[in-house]
Amino acid sequence: MAHRILGLDIGRRALKLAIVDKTLRQASLTGWDEEPLPHEATDDTRAAALKRLMDRNLRPDDMLAVSMPTDAVMHRVLMFPFRDDKSIQEAVGFELENHIPVPVSDLCVDYTRIGEKDGQTEVLAIAAHRETVQKQLDWLRSAGIEPRRLGLTSLAYASLVRKLPDMATGWTLLCDIGTRSTDVVLLNNGKTEMVRSLSVGADSVAAIFAGHFKSDKPSDDVLAEHAWLLPSGSMAETADERRLDTATREALEPLTRELRQTLAYAMRRSRVRPERLIVTGGLCRLAGLDEYLERALGLRVMGVRLNELPDQKLSESATLGDRGALAVALALAAADPTAADDDVNFRQGELGYEGDFKVLRARLPMLAAFAIIAVLLLGVRATLTWKALATEQEAQVTHLEALSKALIGKASGDFEYVQKELTREPSLDVAGLYPDMSAFKVLEEISQVIDKVTEPPDVVPEVGGPGEPNAPNPEARSPVVPIGPVADPSMRAPGMIRPAVKPDEEGNDPPPDPKLERANRNTFLRRPPEPTDLGTPTSLQPGGVKAPEKKEPEKKDKDGDKKDKDGEEGAKSDKPFSGHKIELNAMQIERTGVTMRGEADTQDALLALQQAIDSHKCFSKVKSSSDRITFERHRDWFKFTMQFEVACPEAVEKKPKAKAATKPDAADGKDSGKKDGKAKKAEAEEEP
Repeated sequence: MAHRILGLDIGRRALKLAIVDKTLRQASLTGWDEEPLPHEATDDTRAAALKRLMDRNLRPDDMLAVSMPTDAVMHRVLMFPFRDDKSIQEAVGFELENHIPVPVSDLCVDYTRIGEKDGQTEVLAIAAHRETVQKQLDWLRSAGIEPRRLGLTSLAYASLVRKLPDMATGWTLLCDIGTRSTDVVLLNNGKTEMVRSLSVGADSVAAIFAGHFKSDKPSDDVLAEHAWLLPSGSMAETADERRLDTATREALEPLTRELRQTLAYAMRRSRVRPERLIVTGGLCRLAGLDEYLERALGLRVMGVRLNELPDQKLSESATLGDRGALAVALALAAADPTAADDDVNFRQGELGYEGDFKVLRARLPMLAAFAIIAVLLLGVRATLTWKALATEQEAQVTHLEALSKALIGKASGDFEYVQKELTREPSLDVAGLYPDMSAFKVLEEISQVIDKVTEPPDVVPEVGGPGEPNAPNPEARSPVVPIGPVADPSMRAPGMIRPAVKPDEEGNDPPPDPKLERANRNTFLRRPPEPTDLGTPTSLQPGGVKAPEKKEPEKKDKDGDKKDKDGEEGAKSDKPFSGHKIELNAMQIERTGVTMRGEADTQDALLALQQAIDSHKCFSKVKSSSDRITFERHRDWFKFTMQFEVACPEAVEKKPKAKAATKPDAADGKDSGKKDGKAKKAEAEEEP
């Protein structure tokens, strides 16, 4: 948002006001206004005119800048061996007492830097009587205005010159011809180097010019109406023209003499000749003045052209000429933060501007609201930041737990613990690297379990001869296949002996050898033949020839339809049970677990297998799943997948030998009985 700054030029014939809009990046001339004054205007008349001018343009938030004429102040050039502003500000008042006959306590003192010379800081100290400053402020307050800045007229032009492209660089001598005095400023690249106030002004020039003629008009009006300067190389056509030219040159001679002396002083100070002379003030509108000063001073004379200001938005800037130069310079000086070193402000101490505090008090509710909103926004931002950090922390902890699980085998969200574990020297658990059972041992144990599950219920695992342990039970029903020379080879059990035999003369087989028959019977009992048809052994005719199968008549229901072979459970229940059938297709043996896949003829076979594996001392946590097979060779069987863990219990430590009992008693008998029972149980568990 733009901030308006108003520059006020209080002249003798008019009050001029320039308006500059200040933003963060630029200052633009946007407004201009003036209020004419009567010829002999009093302080009250001028105050009334000023009030009318301010009523048209002044806003509550505007900043007003005015200036004091240079002839109303005292200025001296001082040298200091230090550069910091605080030290210069403390010392400038004491140093100024040696150069002026007025007590410093009665003055308003300020300073501006003008350069460095011989390693010392050169300062232009300016002092104004406190009563003069107070009188100026009281008159402005009578018009209802309170200026924020009260500067010096000659120093304000530096900000204007820096803005003009043709005058910003090089050495420039600026001459402001005022009513009672003339201010001369030497500028180097837009920075003030020297200030001088001449006692010759427009009034003295007008008085000298009017003395050559008898007129009842004011001298300044006579000068404005009749002053005449002939161009160089031209001759006057009439005696009146020659007389006016001579009177005008005589009136300008005192001013020209002072300007020559000032130029010589400026050249001695800067050791260079200025490149141009800028003339402002009411007298600069005199026809032929620029050419006259060029011939008298030997400098190129230029006027102020406000239309060349950058970012200016004033339509009448081309017609203003030098009339608004001081007002625009005051506004630009107040708007330029870099102009603080080139300007002064007499509103200090007791004469300081109080409007800043009044504006602050007026804006206090709005500032408080802004402060509350800012605090709330900061709180919301802090809350959102905290939530984001908390979410990030949770994600980091989760990632740390996963990483620690992979690195140290234990999930932990404590970074220091994980770091300590990672930096700790590794301890190798050799025993944990080896499985409880080898893959071959696991395969052997599983094979034994499957053998137990698939055994027929009437087969004895180990059979001895007569008089040996585990002799066969003669009453046990066992499918015995007659042994003969032409017995079906498919019915021969693995390991059965079939020697070549010769029939006797009558064509009958000789009687079998009892020892050979006994060995074959034992071999057959160990590996029973597979039934060829639903578990029923094949019957053979005498002589080893298969007996023809008898086909049972097909049963029909009441309606005369044939029964399906697999349609009723009764058809299967009539067939004798010959043991479960299980086939393994694949087996994956890992260090701590086994996964095996296969096929079983019934769900009972699968359940028996699961129970047998679960009862093994090294197998646990058995899980299985199955699906019925609807095609292929094992139709109506069940395809299963079984998983279980392998973890054998630790070996039982050897018990210490019992002390010899002196007196056997009943308790010893009980203990021995318990030990025998445990030993038998251990043997049963170790038995495959």
